[in-house]
Amino acid sequence: MLVAAIDFGTTYSSWAYSLLHDYKNDPRQISAKQWQGHDSTKGPTTVLIKPDGKTLEAFGFEAETRYTELIDEDEHESYYFFKRFKMKLWNQASTSPEWLKDDLLRVSNDRISSTIRENEIHWVLTVPAIWDNAAKQFMREAAKQSLCSLIEKRQGRALCDLIKNMSYADLNILSLPVNRGVEAILMVGGFSESPMLQHAVSTEFGAVKRIVPQEASLAVLKGAVIFGHYPSAIKERISKLTYGVETSKLFDEIKHDATKKKYYEGKARCRNVFEKHVEIGQKLTVGKAQSNMIYYPLYAHQTCIRLSIFTTYDKNPMYTTDPGCIQFGDLEIPICGSGTNRWVKVRFIFGGTEIDVEATEKATGKVHHLKIDFLT
Repeated sequence: MLVAAIDFGTTYSSWAYSLLHDYKNDPRQISAKQWQGHDSTKGPTTVLIKPDGKTLEAFGFEAETRYTELIDEDEHESYYFFKRFKMKLWNQASTSPEWLKDDLLRVSNDRISSTIRENEIHWVLTVPAIWDNAAKQFMREAAKQSLCSLIEKRQGRALCDLIKNMSYADLNILSLPVNRGVEAILMVGGFSESPMLQHAVSTEFGAVKRIVPQEASLAVLKGAVIFGHYPSAIKERISKLTYGVETSKLFDEIKHDATKKKYYEGKARCRNVFEKHVEIGQKLTVGKAQSNMIYYPLYAHQTCIRLSIFTTYDKNPMYTTDPGCIQFGDLEIPICGSGTNRWVKVRFIFGGTEIDVEATEKATGKVHHLKIDFLT
């Protein structure tokens, strides 16, 4: 089996791969793209689109060279040339992943005596850490035809990305609750190789150990390859948000807002209650359920329980209508029988590259694994 990773950078992009037997001998034995005619393992994130507005003419250095030729020939006006489009990629179709995938297949088959079939490849696609869940799902589904795995491009508290210029260096980032206890700053990505940035980080965070790995510009890409071979290498993550479910509770005249009172089956309940499953800054063990909650239908005739998922930066929100609460997905849990005493137990399993929701129906004991739709 071969694990292949594609990394889009703001300025440069590339791919890398390794075979299973090479990984077993030395996990660091990873082959990266070598751009022909350039002493570089990364090429510029640039694309040249043909006049039809859909067909890819060239990518990377080839796109820059070809566009220059078109300018010299005064034939460039009907073409479309884009660069540094990474942060706009999530809500637009792009041929770039397909080009990188085909290029990787061509090169790997040239280097390996036997032809590698696509079903023998485990693909890993990196995305920026700042993208929200809807953006990640869009990217995943847009790449389904050619890529079959997704890794969130985390930089493990590599705070260098937060220092865009020297005027931001006085922000005490480590004082944020989510960053308490940080002992080291791992600087990865092409910008991390800048001596000026390294000096700025050392000056601002002198008490914290600073680590700049060799070939920092390829750290994310190579890390993605290793992740593809060994996903369980990541044991824990830190939740960037508070996650919860919108539900209703029996109305409490003292605690609840009177404007949220509503009667269901003759019982007064409080609407829009934010039931917390995970708190911002909480350590999330990969593959381990973080919460167990019981949910009942509001009406006797319901055939499913529909739950809306919300996030916020607040640690203890009361209602989903509180400022800062954002709905980002929905899930439906089928239930059998009738009556309001039916229930399902819901567990949120965080920490991987996706959110898995496991729902167990009381009546049948049937376990449902649900995919949260972030695009609704």
